[in-house]
Amino acid sequence: MLPQSAMKTAYDENGRPIEASATAPVAARCPHCGGSVTLRCRKGMGGAPPTYFWRHSRLIDRQCPSSFSPFRIQLPRRA
Repeated sequence: MLPQSAMKTAYDENGRPIEASATAPVAARCPHCGGSVTLRCRKGMGGAPPTYFWRHSRLIDRQCPSSFSPFRIQLPRRA
């Protein structure tokens, strides 16, 4: 299962929206920050079809609100 913030739509070089899919181009632009994103694929489990999504291609774009990292999750400290 993808996180809520997984990007399903990005923009091409002409500013048109592109849905993440098997036929989408490999690179596009983030709709939030304009940074470069790459098409990624997550295999489905139990014969489910694969899921496609856009991911920022550079670490510098991690400040974008659509960027997801499990390391950003704050876990409570143990006493």
